[in-house]
Amino acid sequence: LFLRPAGELKGTKVVVHPEGKKSLFTEGKPSTEVTQALAKGLGVLSIDVLGTGESPAAKAKVDPKFPPYTWCYNRPLLTEQVRDVLLALAHARDQGKPVHLVGFGSMGPVAMLARSASGDIVASAEIELDSFQFANLKDTSHAHFLPGALRYGDLGGLACAGPVTELKIKKPSRETMEWLTDFHKNMAAKPPIVIPE
Repeated sequence: LFLRPAGELKGTKVVVHPEGKKSLFTEGKPSTEVTQALAKGLGVLSIDVLGTGESPAAKAKVDPKFPPYTWCYNRPLLTEQVRDVLLALAHARDQGKPVHLVGFGSMGPVAMLARSASGDIVASAEIELDSFQFANLKDTSHAHFLPGALRYGDLGGLACAGPVTELKIKKPSRETMEWLTDFHKNMAAKPPIVIPE
């Protein structure tokens, strides 16, 4: 769903939310945040990534005796969700204006990984992480399970594969902030900003 401002489009805000595109509305009308963005000339784009809104998740049944059997032949849900967000970001980029990514709640890690994989598409991002760490997952059937994530430094290490554009994070884990702060420093870029709760 792409809501456009009445006047000239100055940029696009891509919203990744656990409720999908429904999150843009309050009682059938655009929410206050959406109305404010439209007034500033920003378009607001939101999709139902796999497993959110009207897009039910087709969960792979994980063999509890040997989980690698499942994950050798099926993409994890997290991977599919990141791919969905990348498509939305590409559509936003095609508008020819700056792209701003916003990730909420359980979709925060999805937004962070999409930002990392998007190259130079995202001009700025504001992402809520709720202290997420792959190391804290105890079940291979968890919606955010990603084989091999720990090998690459957990969420913080994977987030450093992306650009050093403006980044604001709400409730990051200590480890993720350490990775990102060091990465931005080594790239001579502004450090990520922690949004106070």
